[in-house]
Amino acid sequence: MTREEIYSRFEELDKRASLGGGVDKIEKQHAQGKMTARERIGMLLDKGTFNELDKLVNHRCTNFGMEKKQIAGDGMVTGYGKIDGRPVFVYAYDFTAHGGSLSETNAAKIVKVQQLALKTGAPVIALNDSGGARIQEGVSSLAGYASIFYQNTIASGVIPQISAILGPCAGGACYSPALTDFIFMVKEQSHMFITGPDVVKTVTNEEVGKEELGGAQTHSGKSGVTHFMCDNEEETLMKNRKTAVLLGAAALTAALGLGYGLLTGAEQAEESSSAAGVAAFSPTGAVSVICYENEGGEIALEYLDDTWTLNATALVTQSGADLVAYGLDEPSNRIEVATDAGETCTVLVGAQNTHTGEYYIKLEGEEPVYTVSESFAAAFTRTERGLQQTENWPVESTDSVTRATLEQGSNTLTVDVSEDADGNKTYTASDTARTETPDTAAAQAFISSAATLYFSSSADFKPTDEALAAYGLAEPSATLTVEWTRTDDASGAQESVTSVLYLGAVDANGDYYARLADSNAVSTLNATALSGVLGMTLDGMLPAEEESAPESAPASESGSVSAASAAD
Repeated sequence: MTREEIYSRFEELDKRASLGGGVDKIEKQHAQGKMTARERIGMLLDKGTFNELDKLVNHRCTNFGMEKKQIAGDGMVTGYGKIDGRPVFVYAYDFTAHGGSLSETNAAKIVKVQQLALKTGAPVIALNDSGGARIQEGVSSLAGYASIFYQNTIASGVIPQISAILGPCAGGACYSPALTDFIFMVKEQSHMFITGPDVVKTVTNEEVGKEELGGAQTHSGKSGVTHFMCDNEEETLMKNRKTAVLLGAAALTAALGLGYGLLTGAEQAEESSSAAGVAAFSPTGAVSVICYENEGGEIALEYLDDTWTLNATALVTQSGADLVAYGLDEPSNRIEVATDAGETCTVLVGAQNTHTGEYYIKLEGEEPVYTVSESFAAAFTRTERGLQQTENWPVESTDSVTRATLEQGSNTLTVDVSEDADGNKTYTASDTARTETPDTAAAQAFISSAATLYFSSSADFKPTDEALAAYGLAEPSATLTVEWTRTDDASGAQESVTSVLYLGAVDANGDYYARLADSNAVSTLNATALSGVLGMTLDGMLPAEEESAPESAPASESGSVSAASAAD
């Protein structure tokens, strides 16, 4: 195909993807009083800010005639944009395409968005309208759900997760929303149930309607699964906008303090004292060290805050407490706080109240007994490893990358990026034997994948030489080197930066052990994130050769061949 034909084909696929399941399916969606996935995203995000990802992705299923049912986008719209100027990631099930069912490939689209949201610390919003797993794909679809659920748990308590139920959500489609922070439902339109009324009747011989089984009224008034019930989609999306803004700001605030029931800042201390909370300890000096016991050892955290307050939920008794009754005769933990002014405080943690989940505490040498939240006690059960912050692949922008090199065994692939005065980029790819001009899309995909990696968890922050060998990092299986240009926002000065990543063995979950060249800490890296990098070769990046018609073919036959190619 010529370049013009390629561009024309791309534009055709782009338009087709924008229509989802087609005009007739869109009309049917509207007839049911529902918006399409793209219309919902358009209303949710600030105008003109949506950037779609993986728009042309399609399924790989060949069972039950699915190879004849190709819909670009595969029933899922994913990407990122802004709400009130704040970044947010979003994915929306497209009910007009395959009933919004989950496939192996569109599950990967969701996981990608979840990981990017976690990397940037932005909220992620799910617009749900799905019949559940795509039955034609069997276990592959179910495995996709497992990956989504895992990301839900990883992101829990780290970034805000919001789910809007805008249609039917059956089976696996309702599990993920239940793992998120806030759920919105629409009256008489949205439903959440593990299985539908027909299956319930078949199995239990009980007749139950959709509303009674999993409607908004049921989940807001009986099960407590949903948090907000709205009259229509427009109201739901507007409340999602407001919630995302509030939670995004809250997440930023939480990231700047200790949390876990420890209030920092004069304003927070004042606010808590006016509420039901009780200030158990309010030092005048700056807190410098916090120590606690764990696994038979002591963990010391350096800290500095001149307005730190230990806030209890309630004062249980002022004096004469039965320490045995509160589990304070043999405390489960001792938390020592020291200030730069020489003040000290030792918090004794006792038993847990089985009804409220709160823990009893008292200050050593004092009589009052207080209760604190469960999260306070949990904060001081974290191990050294649990306290270690997962390192990040430091590349900040794909546009700033100038070179990416993958060394894997005896193979080396390098992609160089150059930019002219007008900002137009050109790519050059080379291996140990030759240099070629690659397909632009393939080169961009390689650069993008190399520049947007994200460590999923910390594996070992103080590995021994033996441990590094066990992780496969004494002799790495692959080395990724990325060079880019960093620009100082204030001065505009530029500097060249190089990051090197070593990849080792594969763990039990299929993820790779990895470490940065300038760090000894070992982390894990999701194999899916590496799929666009590992195994790539120079030959795989070269543009497809154009096919020419046989010279002896008659004009009419040649014309029919050309027409067939264009139709493809």
